[in-house]
Amino acid sequence: MRKIIFQLFLFSSFLFGQQIIVMSPEPGSKQSGADLLIAASLYSLENVTPEVVSLFLDEEDISGRAFIDPDMVSYVPSLLTPGIHHIKLVAGKVDSVAWSFEILGKKKAIAAERSTFSVRGDITSSSSIDKIDEVSLNVNQIAVNLKGTVFKEIGFRTKLKLTSDEDPLFQPRNIYGFGLTFGRYGHLKLGDSNPRLSHFTLAGKRIRGLDLNLMLGPINFTFIKGEVNRAIQGGSEIDQVYSHSIESDTAGTKFMALQRKGHTFGQDLLAGRFGLGRGEKFRFGLSFLKVKDIVNSVDAVIDDALIEISLADTVFGLQEGDTLTYDELINVLESQQLVLSDVSDWSGVKPRDNIVVATDLGLFLDHKRIALEGEAAFSLLNNDISQGALTLADLDTLLDSLQDNSIGGFMDLGAFPDPADYENIFVINQNMVPLSPISPELFADSGAISLGEALLSMPSLALRAKATFNYFGNLFGFEFSQVGPEFTSLANPYLVTDNREWKVTDKLRLLQNRLFFTLSYKHQNNGIAGNIENIRNQNTFSVGVNVMPGPGLPTANIKYKTVKRDNGVTEPTLIDSVSYSDNRDKTFLSNIMISTSYNFSIAKFSNSIMGTFINVEKEDGYTNRDFDTTFVDPSLSSQVISLALTTRFPFPLTTNMAVTNNTSEYSIGPGLRTNLDFLTAAINGDYKLNQLGLVVLGGVNYAKGTGAADVSWIGIKGGLRYRILENLNLNATGELRDKTANGEKSTSIIARANLAYTF
Repeated sequence: MRKIIFQLFLFSSFLFGQQIIVMSPEPGSKQSGADLLIAASLYSLENVTPEVVSLFLDEEDISGRAFIDPDMVSYVPSLLTPGIHHIKLVAGKVDSVAWSFEILGKKKAIAAERSTFSVRGDITSSSSIDKIDEVSLNVNQIAVNLKGTVFKEIGFRTKLKLTSDEDPLFQPRNIYGFGLTFGRYGHLKLGDSNPRLSHFTLAGKRIRGLDLNLMLGPINFTFIKGEVNRAIQGGSEIDQVYSHSIESDTAGTKFMALQRKGHTFGQDLLAGRFGLGRGEKFRFGLSFLKVKDIVNSVDAVIDDALIEISLADTVFGLQEGDTLTYDELINVLESQQLVLSDVSDWSGVKPRDNIVVATDLGLFLDHKRIALEGEAAFSLLNNDISQGALTLADLDTLLDSLQDNSIGGFMDLGAFPDPADYENIFVINQNMVPLSPISPELFADSGAISLGEALLSMPSLALRAKATFNYFGNLFGFEFSQVGPEFTSLANPYLVTDNREWKVTDKLRLLQNRLFFTLSYKHQNNGIAGNIENIRNQNTFSVGVNVMPGPGLPTANIKYKTVKRDNGVTEPTLIDSVSYSDNRDKTFLSNIMISTSYNFSIAKFSNSIMGTFINVEKEDGYTNRDFDTTFVDPSLSSQVISLALTTRFPFPLTTNMAVTNNTSEYSIGPGLRTNLDFLTAAINGDYKLNQLGLVVLGGVNYAKGTGAADVSWIGIKGGLRYRILENLNLNATGELRDKTANGEKSTSIIARANLAYTF
């Protein structure tokens, strides 16, 4: 075993790409059949929508009865018969996974429950060497994944990844994780995990800490506490820690203004959810999320930080180009009897505080053929908590400019607690977003807006509703969402804000799942606040046809999509008497994609051919743009044609040939357009030496770009796959590439290797 571990550290590179992660049941596991859940995570996949996801159980398409969203697929089957059952999950055309599990009979189930300990897993050592354009990057890492059973329904899972790419100037790249599962009663995870509360609160972001879930019948509770970001002090190079400027006070006296930069505050998270129902027929939840930056986690003063004076003039002993540490700068300023501004003035990244409360509801009828779901969330954000909380007196003058112990003359502040007393819960000051959660117009005597309008236009409110119906091979869905312009969840930073949209989809399956029709229409706008003069509208329509007639026949996939965009501005803006700014945005984009594949045999040669055609056209809705010399034409045109052929020979040789051509025309600046033609071609093959358990890889690839990019390269690839032992496998690849760009030649080396041991 020591020899194997030693080998693992010597060999190098495991590529962590996008993949479907099987969550339940584990491949090859034995199940009693009670409370069985089929689940898989799609979180690591990009651009996956529910419409392209299909789930099969024992070759039966159960997609319509499963819960499918962009992050996860889950299904609770009815009582399954004892024996082996097979699952296949397909996400689009590229990503798929298949696994099986066994349902035990009563006697086997009892015997399995009495088992005490089992473990399985894998250990992978990997390394990569990249030398591209004279820039080298070498990464070594080892990953250990274990999972097993301790006793009866108590299982465990570990995940460990150590990499040489770990750097204190970035967020953690090493992974440490340990988890326990308690069957139907929940789980406990320590270290790194990706918990999920709801769509608007926490939806898969990495947390380092504690993730506890308890399920007691219909009641379930989730508690999460940990670190979202670790503190980063900033770089050690010149001007990576401080920015500076010379400013003057009201008396005209110059002083040095120094601001901290290049840092990341340590950020802690506390979250919880109380729920009713297991999601089989009913689900209700109340969620709470708090994310707060730790102000003192970043030092305001770093004595040895280097500061290069970049001032154009001489100021009291400071010359442009001087390089000083913080201490040296202080000494110079003191010698000149100058004052340095407060260095706690955080430039750029400021410490923040965030609270989100949410409620979600789900109703599932007729074996989930009817699914009704909804969620509402409200957020508070403070963009700068470095100065602490306001007092009631500060709040009085901030909200209505009058110091009368009331807001607007109708809301007595004396009945409110002092914000400073609750600073540990949430920091209330002038940097809050929103400053007033509900529009003050609601309380005006004129009754400017109704209560319903005020609530729906709340800038920090997020709403989501979804309904799906699956009958007669037809999956119909309607979805509405609204995310206010000031809604913020620091644990879910990729939400698109200031966006209201509704979407209708319909997926029809015909001819025993050999023919699919997909229709989709989505409308988006930013008219949430109600006082926007020019509302941005975007309408997207798509139709798709997928034909899979069966073995021996070609498949085809056709998709057509249009996007119409209009920001409501009909006239250019007059800047002065002679110049204009044209901020009109009215475009039409059309996209058609056609792909086909065909498996056929010639003699003893098995072949698979695939062709793809993509055409994208974007047009500007206005033609009179000449008066604005700064306007960049949004129109573009692009065509992609690709062809790939895979051949399996009667001897253990497989080859892959592919060629792709991309032709594009687009703008690169005001009044400037360019063309880009890019051709790539590759041929690769692998040959299996059965007697040695060795697969040899090789290939050649070529690329040439003209127009906007004058570049070409030719690369030679080689590698191997070798089963050293029954459970010990070695993969290694390398490529040598000669490149010419704008007349200059360079050589690149790319190498990957990994050694994996499974048990």
